[in-house]
Amino acid sequence: MTAHNGYTTNFDDRAGPAYQIAVEQFARQLVAGEARPSDNPALRLNEFLPRDEILRLRLHVVRNASPGTHNVPTATEVAAIIIDRAAAEHRDIILNTRQGGFKRIYEASESYNPLQYPLLFPYGEPGWTYDLPYVDNPVDSNGKPLTMSLREYESYVLHDRTPSSSLILRGGRLTQQYCVDQWAKCRQERLRFIEMNQLQYRLETLQGLTDALRNKSVDIHRVAANKAVVQRGSTAARR
Repeated sequence: MTAHNGYTTNFDDRAGPAYQIAVEQFARQLVAGEARPSDNPALRLNEFLPRDEILRLRLHVVRNASPGTHNVPTATEVAAIIIDRAAAEHRDIILNTRQGGFKRIYEASESYNPLQYPLLFPYGEPGWTYDLPYVDNPVDSNGKPLTMSLREYESYVLHDRTPSSSLILRGGRLTQQYCVDQWAKCRQERLRFIEMNQLQYRLETLQGLTDALRNKSVDIHRVAANKAVVQRGSTAARR
């Protein structure tokens, strides 16, 4: 970047060798896993630039760039594309605490939505989690408390209650993104449950193995032992 960007070269010359030393030290800290956000020299530019220098902001426009790159989207819809194994991956949030170290916020944590959408949850209201109970605390036949599913929770949150105002329903495009994200999250949680409870869906039944043995052209070792049975309506499910 420095070799091909004149603006970067000019900035490095003004910042002096101390900035380059700080950049190299920060790179070594990143490799060693000891870096903190406050160690980033890009966040401490005032320490390297001359004190008596008057800084001016100048916008540089690339002439050969596409003029529509940063235009406002013309579509009024928001969509999500989940590729390959991304549907089964966890989308956890990793926090860098002020005390140092990292803290993982799981996708099913009640703190996930407030961190992912701070504009929709300005007061850090807790969101959905696995053990979220119902109001009347019902139990199943074994006496185990029933918990609310993610789909039920989002149906409650997104319900329009006139004349009360809901900030989530007034977020415009961000509300659309939230709805698409939560629906994708619902599908992922459902597929993850099916994957972890395949015995309930009679995976690789005896009849299927019998058919594979009867078919001389198919080797028994090629029968996918980890093939999952998914619900109707999902990709790769039986129609």
